[in-house]
Amino acid sequence: DCSEVWCLEHMGSSASFEKDKFYRTLADTFDELPRHDLKLLLGDFNAKVTSDRYGCEVVIGGESLHSSSNDNGTRLVDFCAANQLVIGGTLFQHRDIHK
Repeated sequence: DCSEVWCLEHMGSSASFEKDKFYRTLADTFDELPRHDLKLLLGDFNAKVTSDRYGCEVVIGGESLHSSSNDNGTRLVDFCAANQLVIGGTLFQHRDIHK
């Protein structure tokens, strides 16, 4: 079986406490999903994820366009690591115009 979680929250310049609340709610939602389901997290997190994969090889693919992560990227990587997820946008090559 497969469980999908769609996130429509705009995380651009939100205050830190709002982001904390969002990720707590997201974690609670993931905790309620059937344990053995394939889990898909979909949405726009306004995340820039670093191409430096050291320590996060199972979360970050080798095709990130960014040399460093922004706050949203760091939060997304941490959440994905805690929930055994891979950031799909880092798995495939992108043209530089998409930076």
